[in-house]
Formats: sequence, structure tokens, C-alpha cells
Amino acid sequence: MMKGGNTSMVERGARMWREPFEQALKQTDPQKLGDLVVQAEAAIYERFEKLQNSSDGDEELRAIKVATDQLLALKVNRLGWPPVK
Repeated sequence: MMKGGNTSMVERGARMWREPFEQALKQTDPQKLGDLVVQAEAAIYERFEKLQNSSDGDEELRAIKVATDQLLALKVNRLGWPPVK
């Protein structure tokens, strides 16, 4: 029973960053895209902080890594932001 409740909390936590991330991927307006990227990065950072000390977060941390790579690509390729070195 605890496991089911834990899964629900994990899913809600994942939605916190996945929703703005997915909105950013779909956005075509550069101004709106820039705002969504910032929102997605903030949500990802907040979730990452919560997962740091969790033993159940490995899969989501891998998904966060993929998402941050995709956000960087959006910033460089669609918004013309310089890459971070």
C-alpha cells in the first residue's frame, strides 16, 4: 500500500517538470518558447533537488538529464542562445 502511494507522489513530482518541458518542446513562438524554457528549467531544478537524496529517483534523474539536453538544444538551435562551455 505504501508503494502505491509513493508511486503517486513520484508521478505528481515528475509532472511538475514534464508539463512545462513538453509545452516548451511544442512551442513555435520564440518569445513564448524562451519563457517556457525558463519555467521548465526551474521546475527541473526544483525536482532534481528533491530527488538528490532519494533512492527511488534513478529513472527520473535519467529522464531529467535527457530533458535538460533537449532544452539546451532548443536554446541553441531555436533561440540562438550561445552554448554553455
